[in-house]
Amino acid sequence: MNSRLRLIAMVLSTIALFVSLATWAGVAASPRIGPMAFASAEREAPLALLYMHAGSWIAGAAGLDAAAARFAERRLGEAYPRVEAAPVAAMDILLDAMPGTTRASHSGLPLLLLAWAVLWFLRPRQVQTIRRK
Repeated sequence: MNSRLRLIAMVLSTIALFVSLATWAGVAASPRIGPMAFASAEREAPLALLYMHAGSWIAGAAGLDAAAARFAERRLGEAYPRVEAAPVAAMDILLDAMPGTTRASHSGLPLLLLAWAVLWFLRPRQVQTIRRK
């Protein structure tokens, strides 16, 4: 039972990680709001800033900057005009505009990783007895 919970937590963590990295890498790569969102994340949202840095590095290494930007625009495109109108509040606008799955992956990833670590620590271990030679 515990191994299944660990597996579920690990799979959900991986999915949430990829969604968060792709979304925030796309926001950072967006020519419309990228610099505004990046500056706002530096001031207000350290978790989003972490996802932006890591996601941008991974997307850049894989050559997927344009794909990440399209992915983010599909998820958050309705908020782009509001971010352009009020760049100081970019993080508030983007976080409020997130669909439920993206918001769950953004906020839930640290909790899922914590749950996986606790389940890993509490896993059953083999007990070894002392043997005589």
